[in-house]
Amino acid sequence: MSKITSAVSHIHTLELAHNDLTPMNIMVDEYDTPFIIDFGSCQPFGCELITAGTPGWIDEDFAHSAQDHDDFALIKLRTWLETQGQDSMRE
Repeated sequence: MSKITSAVSHIHTLELAHNDLTPMNIMVDEYDTPFIIDFGSCQPFGCELITAGTPGWIDEDFAHSAQDHDDFALIKLRTWLETQGQDSMRE
């Protein structure tokens, strides 16, 4: 999660938001290094979006790029990862 957060922070320093962070848009290589993919909704802050977010991974419908969308998605990702880890331990 720290590597994902770091990558998103870097995107934000470029004044861009990914706008569609979900588990489906994160790949992991053989060394467990995560990579963010699918930058189709990535735009500078404030720009109008043609597509934005994935239902269930956004806090509200939105039409403009914003850092808040990624911040919300990071919280959801952290919760999802913790839940997935607990589910794996139960099996």
